[in-house]
Amino acid sequence: MSDSEVFRAKVRAMLKQGEGSIPWMYLDTVGKVTVGVGNMLPSAAAAQALPFEEADGRAANAGVIADAFQDVLAQPKGRAAGAYESVTSIRLSEQGINDLLDQRIDEFESGLRQRFPGFDSYPDPARMGILDMAFNLGLNGLQTKFPTFARCASNKDWNCCANQCRRTGIQESRNVETSQLFLAAAQGGSGHEPGNFSGVPQGPETQGVSGLPEASPGRRGD
Repeated sequence: MSDSEVFRAKVRAMLKQGEGSIPWMYLDTVGKVTVGVGNMLPSAAAAQALPFEEADGRAANAGVIADAFQDVLAQPKGRAAGAYESVTSIRLSEQGINDLLDQRIDEFESGLRQRFPGFDSYPDPARMGILDMAFNLGLNGLQTKFPTFARCASNKDWNCCANQCRRTGIQESRNVETSQLFLAAAQGGSGHEPGNFSGVPQGPETQGVSGLPEASPGRRGD
């Protein structure tokens, strides 16, 4: 794989580890229908645009997808993602999840290039840490909720970023991993050291299903 492909695989693995990777529709903590790696679906039409499959591998038709969306929407919120598994039978394939995640990563990278000139030249661990922050907080939230962090990132002060990246409402292990990425950048690391972000799957695609996925502005595309 090329360097860019290796980096993308590490980013995918990082985000799946932090957000979970769920092939069925479920409700996030604020009651929004969500699928894949924290991808919020604002409407049945948004769900119908995705390549959901029936249990036998056939493409799900628009009516089935719309019904599944409404069935999930009618469920109580505040449950673990696994609680919604039996509500519907249609699923996104691993390729479908990756394609959707890649679209989201592309969007965030484009926005980060505008906010942080030279973003593409940042060390890999720093880019990964900033992407994790942006995916969780949203592009606007990254700067409005963490202005000191944003200034540190603009100044390429990775030690400062490591000290300013702690978020609430997520697993503390995710905060630790993100901080370690910035410390690796400060020390000239390659980004392979912290966590298990090799891009090699470490479990079923429903990793993270037992926990409550964080509801984050990043899912809403801001």
